[in-house]
Amino acid sequence: MRPLRGPVAASAGLALIGTLIIPTSAASWTDREWNHAAVGTLDCATTDNATTRGAGKLLGGEVLGTDLDTLAGVQDVVVAHDGIESSVDPQNATGLGDDAYANPLNVEALQSANAGLTGVLVLPLGAEAGMVNQFGQAKETGYSAGAAGTVSNSGGIDLHPETDPELPRFATLELGSVLDLVLGEGTGAAITNLTDVRLGIGAVASRAQLDKCTADWQGNIYSAMSRQYAIAGVEAELETPLVGGLASTTNAGLSDLESTVLKLGGPTGAIDEITDLVLGPSGLGPVLGALLLDEENMVADLGLTINLSAVRSLLTEPISNAQGTVVIAPQQGTVIVDLAALLGPEYQDSAGLNGLAPNTQLLINHTGLDALTHALKSTLDEWTVRVLTAIEHSLDAIEVQLSITLPLKLMNGLLPVEVGMLSISIGDSTTGTGVSLAALRAGQGDIKVDVTASGVCSGTLVGSLCSVVDGVTKSLAGFASNQILGPLLAGVLDRNLQPLVTGLRTDLHALADPLVSLVSSALAELFGRDSVLSLVANAQNQPDPAEMSGSNPAWVAPDPYPELEGTGRYDVAALRINVPGSPGLVTLDLARSSIGPNTVR
Repeated sequence: MRPLRGPVAASAGLALIGTLIIPTSAASWTDREWNHAAVGTLDCATTDNATTRGAGKLLGGEVLGTDLDTLAGVQDVVVAHDGIESSVDPQNATGLGDDAYANPLNVEALQSANAGLTGVLVLPLGAEAGMVNQFGQAKETGYSAGAAGTVSNSGGIDLHPETDPELPRFATLELGSVLDLVLGEGTGAAITNLTDVRLGIGAVASRAQLDKCTADWQGNIYSAMSRQYAIAGVEAELETPLVGGLASTTNAGLSDLESTVLKLGGPTGAIDEITDLVLGPSGLGPVLGALLLDEENMVADLGLTINLSAVRSLLTEPISNAQGTVVIAPQQGTVIVDLAALLGPEYQDSAGLNGLAPNTQLLINHTGLDALTHALKSTLDEWTVRVLTAIEHSLDAIEVQLSITLPLKLMNGLLPVEVGMLSISIGDSTTGTGVSLAALRAGQGDIKVDVTASGVCSGTLVGSLCSVVDGVTKSLAGFASNQILGPLLAGVLDRNLQPLVTGLRTDLHALADPLVSLVSSALAELFGRDSVLSLVANAQNQPDPAEMSGSNPAWVAPDPYPELEGTGRYDVAALRINVPGSPGLVTLDLARSSIGPNTVR
């Protein structure tokens, strides 16, 4: 699959697919302190014995019974302050000063983690994946911060798709393996013709910060707390034989064209039809007049060469719609859909998957499915037009070589005698070059027609018989052989080849509707309201009620972290993925940041 893009567009692969604007920056945390000593109850400027905690965790949860906390290479960073000094776990985390630490994960660490994920969750393996960070800070002033994902060493979210569109893929979730366990083998019989499905997740990040002294001063925890997230993109990759059918059907059609062209050029091909037309009343017949054609002694050869490599190259190239929301790869047999483009517009005041209210359940409704259907149909139509246009260009470029020689006779009393030899030639058999079918069709091909004296007229005998040959030779000098014979010959070839093109067009259009139906129904089942798959963006426990105002209840997921109730911890994950089972099949927290409990004494 191609690298996920932000905006996606598309991995590759992919990619993938809509404009993503992520309103975040690489700015460091702001340490806000309140100083209002006149009240005499709390002086945030002199607080120096608070207990605080800040943590960042790139990847957490469980995959098919594997606790991700036990995987080497993906250990989080937790910073705590007991009012006297700060401590960090793991102890080898990088100190950044001011009680802040980072535990970045490099490519090698992610590679080692892949071994324990049973192929269900695939972390980035290429060097282009770069490095993701985990940040924690805990100060004795009551301030703490956490960050994870594509974040800087200062804890700021560092996603800039506008200036760096090739954002690395964070991970690929092999949903087919998981859904087999839920719905049955083959990704569930409920989704016929769906071989496999993958969820591609782009760069993710989150950050959280809390100044507990300020919160206590104002009597509102949310006034001094900030939780943010960013998702570069999410895409669904569906593998289905219906897409492979586009390539196999086209290849079969190309093979038919090649074999038909080869057959037309053979001794039992189109040569008889061509000579009949060329020598008949629509061709040279009026010029030859009374001359008789000795067809028993005719030598005719038709050579045709077609090159369909340009068409076949199209089968190796993915095609997408203008917005990049859909990518179809016929040779790979996949359809890649940018979910951000389908999901984002349904949420007010959001930029794709970003800027959403806390605990937004990512669902595809009828509007999204209609947009998907339109994108798929337009993409398939465009691809079909491109393929058929390329075929037409290849047919136009067919090189034609033709050579016809036959004796011409006249009646001498009761006996026919040979008086001349007719030769018709197209192309150069010596060099192997021909004239294009398009040139012949347009009457622009170089066609040579000659009549030379032969038989009795090649000796010393002269008379009315030979004068006929001389008259025909003179008539040919003004005969527009290119404009008359070229279209006749091209018409024979077109009548044999165009039905194959028409049949291929019909076959490709017949494949479109089932493919559109499959992708739409599969995504509706995977991301619809009753789906076993749950995607929650901006996952928070105890969100700020002000952030929830105006959100659609149909999109709000339950509290993802009920176990944190009353603990004083406040977490945020960029994306939470859940496939329930017994025990849980998949529970993933991607780029989770945590702050608290913080206390000020």
